[in-house]
Amino acid sequence: MPGELFGPYDGLFLVYQEEYNRIYLLNIATRETRALPQCRFVVPNMTLATRFYFGCGYDPLSDDYKLVFLRQFSDENGYDDVLDSHVSLYSFNNDSWRDLQVAELRRYFWVEYSSQNSYLNGVCHWLALREMGSKYVILSFDISSEIFQEIDLPTHPLNGGCSMLEVVNDSLYLLTGSYNPEFEFSIWMMRDGCWTIRLTSTHDYENGPMRYWKNDTIFMSHGLGAEHLLLLDLNSKEEIDLGIPWVARDDVFRYNESLVSIKRENDFSEVFDIPWHVFGVI
Repeated sequence: MPGELFGPYDGLFLVYQEEYNRIYLLNIATRETRALPQCRFVVPNMTLATRFYFGCGYDPLSDDYKLVFLRQFSDENGYDDVLDSHVSLYSFNNDSWRDLQVAELRRYFWVEYSSQNSYLNGVCHWLALREMGSKYVILSFDISSEIFQEIDLPTHPLNGGCSMLEVVNDSLYLLTGSYNPEFEFSIWMMRDGCWTIRLTSTHDYENGPMRYWKNDTIFMSHGLGAEHLLLLDLNSKEEIDLGIPWVARDDVFRYNESLVSIKRENDFSEVFDIPWHVFGVI
């Protein structure tokens, strides 16, 4: 089942087949699968659907899980200007999609590293650029109220490297890698709406952090030609070579098991051979 993998969202993974506009949910812990109904949308004239992003979380008010599907449309000639945006919301309980009208999203460009959203306390978060050439912000979406809001980032340089959001110990973490003037890693933590910096560390890597693990360690890829996966301690600067080959399209996921049931009558596990061993499931 070829496609792009997103998640995990509260223990659930998502596979998106852009060519067929199909979305599938996977629960590794229960081996349950669900094929979602197609999310239909109209591509505006003279545009192309150039970017797509997802978020997912639990709505305690309706006792329902919701999946938000964001798409941006750019000039068909390949210019970067966002001409239109489309937001769709999927209900796990109703097994159906509905559209949200959010015209102000045209002002934002989602950052590439934010395709894996960070969900915390009923809110999804993505890194975004407010208008091309403007400043970086966090764009949040409240699963219950279904309202987007903008959150300021801490006053720290984000240029020349990469940044990503993670949820760690019930707090939102911002990992940045930037030149200052050396390549510098920083970890910021937001709790109760306030940012504090946890640590700053300088290293000779230039590809930035990939994922936060625990106890101020991060996953990195490093090597000339044949790259490999490392675990880097930002306090002691100790490196642990995990002995895993690495290519540019690989990714690392921090995963907690979920017992959320997603199985429905349209379960596709009998149609597709799910390679569960890829997820470490025997």
